Amino acid sequence: MTTPDHIAHIRTMAHNELRNYAIPGLSSSLIGHGHNKGTVRLFECSRNHHEPITPHSHRFDFQCLVLKGSVHNILWMPALEHEEGDYFAASELIYGAEPGKYSSADNTINVSRYTATDQMFHAGDWYGMRADEIHSIFFSRDAVVLFFEGPNITDTTTILEPWVNGQRIPTFKVEDWMFDSNDIF
Repeated sequence: MTTPDHIAHIRTMAHNELRNYAIPGLSSSLIGHGHNKGTVRLFECSRNHHEPITPHSHRFDFQCLVLKGSVHNILWMPALEHEEGDYFAASELIYGAEPGKYSSADNTINVSRYTATDQMFHAGDWYGMRADEIHSIFFSRDAVVLFFEGPNITDTTTILEPWVNGQRIPTFKVEDWMFDSNDIF
């Protein structure tokens, strides 16, 4: 079981903090980084996270250990023939070598039906994903998560945006307040 002392010790190793890591109140700090080997991050959320995150994949496989609080992970999968699902436009983004920097891989948009599976994780639980899996996620207030990021497998990320009345509804945004390295609280 993780104790406050364990978390305090891990925080002493944290550096290069980015605040508002894609959502208000989520910070990401580096714990360790091995060239072409992967990265260990510490995620901490200062507020109950309710704002939606556009469903997305990652460039790497990862494993996470919830140290405190809870995480609500939603996996998005193509709907099977007998499942209803909702239509989403899948498109590719190319990572621009720093958080929040992306460009479009191409103009191709693939429209398919997707279904969502909810997963809840609490202190002491592990969860992980492969680079090709798509998810959205919510953090509880005071959630603390160790994020073990594997080496990059690809330079692209897939995002899903709603497809309604024959058009893509843009939900993926990078705002000026995101990925801030200054303490704004």
